[in-house]
Amino acid sequence: MEWHELILRVIKQGKPIGAYTDDRMPVEDLEDRDAAAIRAGKALMLEVRLIGKATANSVPVVVDTLFNRVAPPESVGSYRHPEHIIDPYLRRDATDMWASEFRDLLSRVVRHRGRTYRVLSLEDIDREHAPEGYLTGYAICQRTDRAPSGLPCNPKRLPVHELKPIVEKGRMV
Repeated sequence: MEWHELILRVIKQGKPIGAYTDDRMPVEDLEDRDAAAIRAGKALMLEVRLIGKATANSVPVVVDTLFNRVAPPESVGSYRHPEHIIDPYLRRDATDMWASEFRDLLSRVVRHRGRTYRVLSLEDIDREHAPEGYLTGYAICQRTDRAPSGLPCNPKRLPVHELKPIVEKGRMV
């Protein structure tokens, strides 16, 4: 779904709600280092909510949620873009969740600053033991026109939230 607006809301996580209702963990199940930081008041157990609005006047809905993130108390707040989150690990996880909402742009024709591009892939970084990496919030795009030499243009790294899908006769190209 294409969203009119996406917001990341970082809030203090509540206690687990019964068995198997969600992925929340009690502090006792965390790594010793994280549990000690929480007990000392240097960190909080946080959840990150991705909130979307389909139109400017629509009711916001929770699109996705990350539980069990340990970060400094200063991380709590609302963010229009994940790059504004101060904790690097929380920022990485929030960016991955936020950027996944742009997967429908893959292979699409988009506009960026007056030029037309085809989205080749969403950029990701290695996640060590997982088949997919963390999404970075950037897309690898190639211009649809040619360079003055007649050769195809080199791919560019463009921010996904600045790409505007081209719509012809009510459908995305």
